[in-house]
Amino acid sequence: MLMLPVAFLLMVAGSFESDVLPVFRAKCFACHSAKLRSGGLSLESRDDILRGGKSGGVIVPGKPVDSLLLTLVATGKMPMGAAKLSVSETAAIRTWIEREDRKAPVSERDVTAILSAKCWVCHGRRETMAGLDLRTRESMLRGGKSGRPVIASGKPEDSLLIRRIVAQEMPPPKLQEQYSVRGLTDDELAKVRQWILDGVRPDNEKPLEVSAADDTAIKPKDREFWSFRTPVRPAVTPPRFPARNAIDVLTLEKKPLAPEANDLTLMRRAYRRPVTTNDLAKPLAFYRDASAKDGFEAGIEAALSAVLVSPEFLFRVERDPEGVAANTAYPISDLTLASRLSFFLWSSIPDDELLGAAERGELHKPRVLEKQVRRMLAEERALNLVRNFGEQWLHLRNLESVTPDLRLFPDFDDNLRQAFRRETELHFETVLREDRSVMDLLKADYTFLNERLARHYGIPNVHGSQFRRVALGRDSVRGGLLRHGSVLTVTSYATRTSPVLRGKWILDNLLGTPPSPPPPNVPNLKENTIAANLSVRERLAEHRANAQCASCHNLIDPPGFALENFDAVGRWRTLEEGKPVDAAGGLPDGNAFDGVAGLEAGLLKRPELFASALTEKLLTFALGRGVEHYDAPAVRKIVREAAVENYRLSSIVVGIVKSAPFTMRKSL
Repeated sequence: MLMLPVAFLLMVAGSFESDVLPVFRAKCFACHSAKLRSGGLSLESRDDILRGGKSGGVIVPGKPVDSLLLTLVATGKMPMGAAKLSVSETAAIRTWIEREDRKAPVSERDVTAILSAKCWVCHGRRETMAGLDLRTRESMLRGGKSGRPVIASGKPEDSLLIRRIVAQEMPPPKLQEQYSVRGLTDDELAKVRQWILDGVRPDNEKPLEVSAADDTAIKPKDREFWSFRTPVRPAVTPPRFPARNAIDVLTLEKKPLAPEANDLTLMRRAYRRPVTTNDLAKPLAFYRDASAKDGFEAGIEAALSAVLVSPEFLFRVERDPEGVAANTAYPISDLTLASRLSFFLWSSIPDDELLGAAERGELHKPRVLEKQVRRMLAEERALNLVRNFGEQWLHLRNLESVTPDLRLFPDFDDNLRQAFRRETELHFETVLREDRSVMDLLKADYTFLNERLARHYGIPNVHGSQFRRVALGRDSVRGGLLRHGSVLTVTSYATRTSPVLRGKWILDNLLGTPPSPPPPNVPNLKENTIAANLSVRERLAEHRANAQCASCHNLIDPPGFALENFDAVGRWRTLEEGKPVDAAGGLPDGNAFDGVAGLEAGLLKRPELFASALTEKLLTFALGRGVEHYDAPAVRKIVREAAVENYRLSSIVVGIVKSAPFTMRKSL
């Protein structure tokens, strides 16, 4: 470490604006300006420096010896490939860090609001994930089951909590989707970091400081989640169950329920229908037994457990009405229709408005039904349609099991995997939110990127971990689904692209004409007997030379060949094994073209084919069964009516909900 006389240090003013910023501007802005932010770090302002970069903070105010920035500068490791800092310039930075006042202490209530909104879903209930409770300082200093503390008082960069948040591992991406919880923003992360820096001391399990108003940190859209689990009340020891918010058993015992009242919100929602006196018998029996032995809360726990393990809650049972002959088609009830609709669009139970329309017998009316569909598509919960249907349709779930060969693709990591998934989700979400034509899924002049994904795609001037919509130029190779890294990666092998997998994916998911399974005893492509310097197209020529194989591969391979400009992890390429990539392809209708642009044009030339394929996939998802030959008239009607509205996604969804397969059922 560079050592300087104290007298010399006192001669250096150490002012950031006059002495330090000019040094950074002259020596460091080639990589660390506010615009470029290499490694997520900007040195253009005091706040940017205190915020740090992707790997964490770079200075510890008042402690130059512990500041990474000074260490790298003083040892000559930074700036890279540029003139190193002089002794006086280094001394100015050192003195500025020495004299830098820390920010005013962050209010613990601010930190509580952040943790309650983003972390307590998993680490704030009575049953805490991994044994970690983020409601008390003691628990954070002690750690969970692993015994590793998650915060190091006064040392945010040594704190596991900060490292996991910076690495975008917390909250976990899967739980962000499941509970509609988003990761911490830069400002929120800075507050948590500053709180740790200010010093966190044991508290004998005393809850974090919180006011009654801080309960609003649990966002309204998460209320449904909390209504089925222990609500957070940090100011006091949390009750095990939300007794009087869910089912007031005492009131029921004193005042028996009138079946027509139906004021039992929890059971009504759980069973997705009005509650009868018979429905209450078992939960009340469990309540009486448990409360007599262990008190009121134990009784409530037992009663709620009885509700939540009931087949009425766990299963969607569609019973045939009395008097209907076997194998007879009949319209389903409004209550059944409400459940079908909510699980289709929200992957969840009906809300009060939908259930109320069903109970009044109004839901089957076409105008009422369409109004409910459009209302539900505008709700936040409609994003579950993007995640659950979109991931099945586009095979995004397969990303978790795909691991390209790291010897050939060393830059591939889990952050890139998650970025692939998020780009495609946001693209589909935009079509849903803005009620665009489904054709925009195939061809678009925009995409969604963060810095990691933009770097992989070779798109400049995108900085930070947050995704944002990026407009694309006419010559861009990015855009619609066929250009997304997610689709290109799940349709490739670990070491190379696969026109066969990509072609099959296009035929099945975009055209609705899946190829027949291969005949028995057809050998696999023997790659170890083929010259390694041959392109994939040349290797696959062996299959097409076999008449038994050619009948299928002449249909499967050409659409996949059109994507050969993209490698196995979705990067654009013009050469393969040192030779120009041949991306000539075609579609089963005889349309020939070159490259992904030609493939998109070929698909858009006959939009009804893609609309039909998407309608069939959506109908399968909505009904929980495959589309049969007798569903074909309904599919054609949906597509024909959607064409009038330029194939808007909402028009297809409304058509499905109004269709005979969705509103009717055949008795057993």
